[in-house]
Amino acid sequence: MSQIQMIQDMDRQGNTISAIAEATGHDRKTVRKILDKTDFNQEMPTKKGCPGGLLEPYIQQIDELIDEQKKLNRKQRFTATRMWEFLFVDCCHVELEHAYHTIRRYMKAKHQQELRSNHEKGALKLVWHPGEAQCDFGEAHFLIEGKLEKLYFLVLSFPFSNRVFCQLFKGETAECVCEGLLAIFNYIGGIPVLIIFDNATGVGRRIGDKVRQCQMFARFQLHHRFQVRFCNPQSGNEKGNVEAAVKYVRSHLFVPTVCIPAGGIVRFNAYPLMEKSGNLRMEVEHYQKGELVKNLFETDRKALLPLPHTPFVVVRYDTFTTDSYGMVKTNSATHSYLLGPRYANRTILCGFGAWDIKFYTPEGGFIHEYPRQFGGSTTESVDMLISLDALKYKPNAWMNSQVREAMEPGAFRNYMDHADANARKRGLYLLNETAQEFGFNVAALAMDNTWHGERENSAADVKTYARRLVSFPIGMSSNTTGVSLEPFNALMAQGGNR
Repeated sequence: MSQIQMIQDMDRQGNTISAIAEATGHDRKTVRKILDKTDFNQEMPTKKGCPGGLLEPYIQQIDELIDEQKKLNRKQRFTATRMWEFLFVDCCHVELEHAYHTIRRYMKAKHQQELRSNHEKGALKLVWHPGEAQCDFGEAHFLIEGKLEKLYFLVLSFPFSNRVFCQLFKGETAECVCEGLLAIFNYIGGIPVLIIFDNATGVGRRIGDKVRQCQMFARFQLHHRFQVRFCNPQSGNEKGNVEAAVKYVRSHLFVPTVCIPAGGIVRFNAYPLMEKSGNLRMEVEHYQKGELVKNLFETDRKALLPLPHTPFVVVRYDTFTTDSYGMVKTNSATHSYLLGPRYANRTILCGFGAWDIKFYTPEGGFIHEYPRQFGGSTTESVDMLISLDALKYKPNAWMNSQVREAMEPGAFRNYMDHADANARKRGLYLLNETAQEFGFNVAALAMDNTWHGERENSAADVKTYARRLVSFPIGMSSNTTGVSLEPFNALMAQGGNR
């Protein structure tokens, strides 16, 4: 601008174009062009349209390739580098040898245009009424018995008051959702009138205008009489409150990594997690309304539906057929549970809960209960009492049995390895009888510590030792006074020499 101003000033002073050009160092044509310009309005800084010129003949081909790739996985689509290689190398368009940056700019512009067209409707600001809630899952890692394990935490948020509640689970199934919601309902003393769910939760799914709910959650909803709405695809604003709550809970309650104490996740959910999550924002002002969350939640509470008189039992029943080992395989044979040979090749009724899985005969007789396994990794749940009960009828299978593998090397295991069939059978009967009364681990330890060489133990000796282990475990000191008993060792030695 200063150069143009100087040229105009020199022109007004009567200098010729040649003199101005010589003084400014510009060409005469440039000086004349500047003096002839009369419009100095700023042009609108709009972006250029699709590149033409060299790329123009190939734009249709590029568009067709991009549209065709949309049917595939997102990670299997054309990048700008691969598009340039395909056109230049594979299709032999040698004129595009130096057109990589042009292709990249075009593909970027096309991608941004598609994003704008997908979001051209924008997000609608929603109004949330008292008693309405949103539900979603989050993920976090926890220390459980010294091992790092990924768990899923269910969050129920109330957008009107911005209060949140949280519960931990090992999966995201409908049983976990119902168990978590049921605990929260009982804690707050009521039921939300409406709950918004993500389209990817285990309770149901929206496909177009149709919503398909799983039977378990449908019964839960009918029992508690609340309304359900599933988010539209790509409409995160419809449950934005709970998505923000998931991040808030994770950063405020689970950072640094939380160690689940003795008693397990169920006890941790009841206390302190329920209380801690519910109190997270109680003394905080609402981000828009300027009132305390605890005061706004009282309005939420007044709008809640009453709890039903009959409590809901979170369980889903299904039937399976065991194999020749008496093993039940669930979740597309991912998780297996041993019921024993006596239930081999039979139809079994299974009751799936959020924490456990119970097995019944077709007539309803209880068989066994296992902790429920989750995830895509193959698991095999075996109760040593079931294996031991079956092994006592087949003593010759001892060497390759799961019972032997579960026992530490010791006197009893060594005796059983070298015993004949009858001696093994007696030993297994005694081990089974003790295990049924005191548990497998206690029985195995009692058998090992009371066994001496080739002499068989009596049931009285083994059970007495087992009873002592249960009431007073090894490692506990009976000297509660703190007085050293070391001086008495000399007296004991003297007495032994007489």
